[in-house]
Amino acid sequence: MPQSISNGCHQKNGGFQIVWRYFSWSNQTLAMIALWVSTAYLIKKGKYRFGSLLTAFPAAFMTAVSVTYILMAKEGFRLNQTVSYIAGAFAAAALFTVYLAALKRHSKRDNSALQEENR
Repeated sequence: MPQSISNGCHQKNGGFQIVWRYFSWSNQTLAMIALWVSTAYLIKKGKYRFGSLLTAFPAAFMTAVSVTYILMAKEGFRLNQTVSYIAGAFAAAALFTVYLAALKRHSKRDNSALQEENR
């Protein structure tokens, strides 16, 4: 496997550029996933619920960037630029909506648990 990567990097037709593009996209996607997982952890933990906005906003932005890139890139799906931007924005908005729903659901649980404690 490492030999095939090395051979791909030394090709005259831009082998390194292709490997670098895949690496950069996978790195950005990994960062996006880490931000969403961190956001979910902060919501579930309860104490830092509204602090989860500090990870949710960058996660939504990275979602838009990653989805747009893979849809538009030569090594990706090669879709139209306009379609790719709309799909990236839609993916970010959809995941941010899921985040808001989870935040609301957990705040209701916390409020009902707090009311039961006060009884």
